[in-house]
Amino acid sequence: MLLLISNGDGALPAVLSRLVLAIIIVPLCSVANGQIATEVASLRTLTPPNFFVGGVLHHDDSFTSLGCREVAQREFNAITATAYLPYNVWPDPAQGINTNGFTQVADWGINRAMKIHGHVLVYPHINKDAQWWRRLPNSEVERTLFHYVDTFARARAGNVWCWDVVNEVIAEDNQPMDQLGLRTDFKEYQAMGKSYVEKAFHWAKAADPNALLILNEAGCDVWNSKSTRMFEYVKFLRRRGVPIDGVGFQYHFVDVTQPNPDIDSLRRNLKRFADAGFKIFITEADVASIRTKAPGPHHPGISTPNDQQRQRQKRFFEQTLRIALEQPAVKAYMFWDFVDDYSWLHKTDRKIYNIQPGTYTHPTPFWCGKECPISPKMSYFGMLETLKTTPQVYRAD
Repeated sequence: MLLLISNGDGALPAVLSRLVLAIIIVPLCSVANGQIATEVASLRTLTPPNFFVGGVLHHDDSFTSLGCREVAQREFNAITATAYLPYNVWPDPAQGINTNGFTQVADWGINRAMKIHGHVLVYPHINKDAQWWRRLPNSEVERTLFHYVDTFARARAGNVWCWDVVNEVIAEDNQPMDQLGLRTDFKEYQAMGKSYVEKAFHWAKAADPNALLILNEAGCDVWNSKSTRMFEYVKFLRRRGVPIDGVGFQYHFVDVTQPNPDIDSLRRNLKRFADAGFKIFITEADVASIRTKAPGPHHPGISTPNDQQRQRQKRFFEQTLRIALEQPAVKAYMFWDFVDDYSWLHKTDRKIYNIQPGTYTHPTPFWCGKECPISPKMSYFGMLETLKTTPQVYRAD
């Protein structure tokens, strides 16, 4: 039995280049009625009960790739489906909101018995990219925001497992903030005050009572001042009767600045949220391994990380997956993205963190995707081993 990933062009070189994937075919044998059954060892087949692993499929990008869909179907039991106010979803406020991209991806996952993670209902940092939103009178913001949240939360109500209700609203240390730690320079805050977050959760709950509702945040992975602001804020929301079920941690790491993430701090940070009764989701895991000078085999003419960098990337994915598996409150470990060529960090079109534009960062568990065939990295195999060897803990539904 041989598993191949196709990029859809049927080219023989692409097929031959994927023979490396044969080594992930591990017989998982069981005898029933005299028959021997074998199953492909994958992230999905090795996950413990009530734990979900997956990645994002952007309806206008990676979802159109046959190779990405094949990887997702084989490896994942959950997917992230994206919905943003700008980017052709709502380009004209006089027209209706276009939910087709989101529902197409969600339906694809639903039909394959996958959990659907919706991202995102309120994202102030991205909303400002819509010119009409920037021009919108403050008196119209609440009505408009409600319409957007309500429309998307109802689009597949009853079939969405979890919604990122608000995304990236906790201030960094050097950003303007109120006494709760919310950024005050967003249009949503300036028009509605701190209530816009609370109202978004209530709107989402009314539109889809079955979905888990979380606050998703960047830069809160370890125990630091920002994650402490987040911790105090979500407890404040709960005291106010806001229907918040949990939190999302993004887990974006850059090898050159964080070659050895503080795993103990990551673990302790998860524990304090878990002890406070919040469900936890790792929502956007990736790690940018900065390129070296010599070209590599996976992108002709494009350099790839050296062995030391690849080992660090492998260790990052192994360690963060392990601490997620060890913590019963963690419901999911999701990649953003899961194939290099579709990642927001690869190839960078602008300076991100300290990564210069034009840099190839190879931040996911799979090489390539567009310019050459998809193939797994040592990071992927390390995660398979982590799933096999980490003792299972009881995880509630």
